[in-house]
Amino acid sequence: MRTTTTPRRRTARRRSPEDARAEIAALKEQFDAQVLTLATSEGWQAFLRICVGMNRYSLRNQLLIMGQRPDAVHVAAYGEWQRRGRQVKRDEHGIRILAPRPYRPKDTDTDAEAAPCTDDAPESEDRPRVSFRAISVFDISQTEPLPGAAPLPAAPELPTGQGPAGLWDALARWAEQAGYTLERGDCGTANGFTRPADRVIRVRADLEPAAAVRTLTHEVAHILCGHVEAIGEYHQHRGRMETEAESVAYIVTSACGMTAPDYSVYYVAHWATNAGPDRIAETLRSAAETVATAAQTLLGYVREEAPTE
Repeated sequence: MRTTTTPRRRTARRRSPEDARAEIAALKEQFDAQVLTLATSEGWQAFLRICVGMNRYSLRNQLLIMGQRPDAVHVAAYGEWQRRGRQVKRDEHGIRILAPRPYRPKDTDTDAEAAPCTDDAPESEDRPRVSFRAISVFDISQTEPLPGAAPLPAAPELPTGQGPAGLWDALARWAEQAGYTLERGDCGTANGFTRPADRVIRVRADLEPAAAVRTLTHEVAHILCGHVEAIGEYHQHRGRMETEAESVAYIVTSACGMTAPDYSVYYVAHWATNAGPDRIAETLRSAAETVATAAQTLLGYVREEAPTE
C-alpha cells in the first residue's frame, strides 16, 4: 500500500502580550549591538554576505539574521519553504526577525513606531505608524526537500572572465537614464571613474568583461549613493564613500551570479572609529543603510532589465 507523507505542522505556543513586547524590545537591542560589529573589515564582509542572499530584507532584519546565524545564505518563513517544496527539519530553531504590521490604536508604544517602507526609519508625524511582531524564518540549510519536490534551480555558472548575461547592458541603460555618458578608454591607474562635471562614466578599455562590469557597477553605485552630489566631501570621507560603492558592487554582482573576489575593505575600521565613540554606531548604521538601500534599488532595476533568476 502506498503511503503519503504529510508535512509536519509546527504549532505556535500562545504567548502573552507582555512576552511579545519583551521579545521585540530584545530584538531591537540586539540590532543596536550588532551595528557595532560592522566596525571591522571582517564584520563588514559578513554583513555583505548576508546582503547578497537577503537583499530584500530591511537592514534591521539583515543584521538580526547575521547575529543569530552568520552562515545563513537564504532564508524564508516556514510556510514559504513548504510552497517551494522544502520542509524545515525537526527540532530546528527559527531565526527571529521583526515583521511590520498595520498599526492599530490598541498597539502600545513599545512595539509601534512610524515608518515608511522599512522598519528602520525614525518616527515622524507625517508618516503612517506601523507596529511589529517577531516571526521566525529558517535558512535553507535548516530544510530538506519534500518527497517528489522538484529541486531548486542551481546558481548559474559563468564562463571564466565573463560577467552575468545582460548586466552590462542593464547598467549602461541605468547610467543613460541618469544622464551619464558611458565610455571605454584610458583611466590612468584606475579601473574606472565618474566625472560628474560633464556627467561621464569611463571604464578602462582593456579590462576583462567580468572586471569591467564590476567596475561599472562600482561607478553606478557612487551615483546612486549620492557621492557625486557631495563631491566636495569626497576627499574628506573617501574611505566611507569607496566602502559604500564597493559594497554595493559586491552585493549586486554576487547576487547576479559572479564569484566575489577576495578583498578586504581595509579602511572600514579607520573611517568608522574616526567618527568618534559617541557617533560610531550612527555612522555605521547610516553607511550600512545606504549600501542596503542602493543595492536593493539597483538589483530591482537590473532584474527588470535583465532577469538573472
